[in-house]
Amino acid sequence: MPLQPLKKSFPYYIQLGMEYGSKKKVTKSQNKLLTQIAIIDDAILIIDDIIDNSLLRNNKPCLYREIGVSKSIITAELLKSKAITKLISLMKVSKTKPQYQVLVLEKINLFLDAIYLGEKINLNQVNTNQTIDYQLKNYFKMIKLFTGGHIKFGLEIGQLIVNKIPAPQLSKIGESAGIVRQIIDDYYDYFKNHHEPFGDFIFGDKRLPEILFYKFGGTRNNALVLIKAKKYKQVRLLILNEHVRTELHSICNKEVNKIKRIKVNFDYKTILEELRWKR
Repeated sequence: MPLQPLKKSFPYYIQLGMEYGSKKKVTKSQNKLLTQIAIIDDAILIIDDIIDNSLLRNNKPCLYREIGVSKSIITAELLKSKAITKLISLMKVSKTKPQYQVLVLEKINLFLDAIYLGEKINLNQVNTNQTIDYQLKNYFKMIKLFTGGHIKFGLEIGQLIVNKIPAPQLSKIGESAGIVRQIIDDYYDYFKNHHEPFGDFIFGDKRLPEILFYKFGGTRNNALVLIKAKKYKQVRLLILNEHVRTELHSICNKEVNKIKRIKVNFDYKTILEELRWKR
């Protein structure tokens, strides 16, 4: 079973790009190959878990905790290679012209570069003593590369596969949707059980809820005491206080409004459907 939900998967965004460019639904043979390309998300998440020192993924032990770091890295690289092979097969089935095939392979490299540059920024955020403004700037730079790139490059690759030059306005929608998706994911990490409870906070990761918690005067030690006592409801009320929730809500609404103002013949709800914000 893929580690990433279908409507948050890289091939889902490729499919949306293909359908936008061709103005028709993908075929069964295309859909089969798209499903197989989903292993590229597994490759990325395997490495992400190692970098984040995560214990759980989808409520199961992370791969590196079962087979070790070295074998997990090799597994991730193999999955990435297989995914690109399936992408090439998808281009053959889709009759992608040679000049567009070259552009697709360039885009997949840019996508992976963005992912790992985002991971590098994330590592620099861990336990940093930089100013709140600096942390916020780095956070938004990271998620624009990481999650924004995940959607943007998927949409662009999809259009190229059907022999169309990517629409810049659609790429802007992808980036903004990625920012919203990551912020909401970081928020809901405090409620879901697919990771260990408060793992990001314990390991010193600086995602938006944590940065805003400190911005509004929060104290790390107070939260850690509650976590140690397993008073999880109180931890959520402390970290995700009214000031933090209001700011998160405001930032997400700002990006959604950006998307709504973009004039393009694309149903943005196909990528925001899973991102409904519940304050």
